Amino acid sequence: MDTSQPGSSEENKPVFLPINAVVRIFSFLKRDDLDRCKRVNKMWRKLITNHNSNLPKRTIECLILTTDHEFRMTTIYEDKVDEYAVKKYFGEL
Repeated sequence: MDTSQPGSSEENKPVFLPINAVVRIFSFLKRDDLDRCKRVNKMWRKLITNHNSNLPKRTIECLILTTDHEFRMTTIYEDKVDEYAVKKYFGEL
């Protein structure tokens, strides 16, 4: 007779996969999804960072660099535009 109830500790036991299996699963994701997975926890971030060579890369279609009053980098890929800016904290040379 099964006396275990839903939510019992038997049902909630974590399942561990080999690292190469997890990397293989991650290899099917797009780069944007991998970037979101890196935010799940430290272990996933470390795993994705350390096995980055086996995972999908982001293809940048256009890279725009400007240096007016701040350094700006704009990347365009898959009809998506990302822009990064860093203010200059140094004077004219």
